[in-house]
Amino acid sequence: MAQSEVGYLWHGATTGAYRFDGVSFERIPEPEVKVTQSESITASLALSLGDVWLGHLWAGILVYRDGKLFNANLAPPHGVVRRIVQDRDGVNWVATDVVRLAGLLRDDHGKWDVPDAKWGLPKSHLKDILAARNGTLTTAARRGIRKI
Repeated sequence: MAQSEVGYLWHGATTGAYRFDGVSFERIPEPEVKVTQSESITASLALSLGDVWLGHLWAGILVYRDGKLFNANLAPPHGVVRRIVQDRDGVNWVATDVVRLAGLLRDDHGKWDVPDAKWGLPKSHLKDILAARNGTLTTAARRGIRKI
């Protein structure tokens, strides 16, 4: 669940994304061109400029912008999106259970990167990620907790 700056609550369910305005729920329709393998929402992040990022059961990433969902996938969807966070510099981080990607994707204002061993990350299924106010990122994986 995430809350946008204008007050909407965003809720992810097995049947897709819903927006709550305080009175009623509105289901957000999937894009006409299917970009994810599942409607199940597993992660969400509401950003200050109004975008809402939604992670899917099979690693699809959609962005809600101007009333529509857009494909934000780096590659074909694979694995589960566990969490999406934004650091203090406005960079979005996506924790997944995709071992070949070291479990982490990084979107620096539209430029995707796959942090790996060069970042000190072992190949592992990520369970969670936390972006602290001081700029530190902490990942939780099967093999322990690491700061980036």
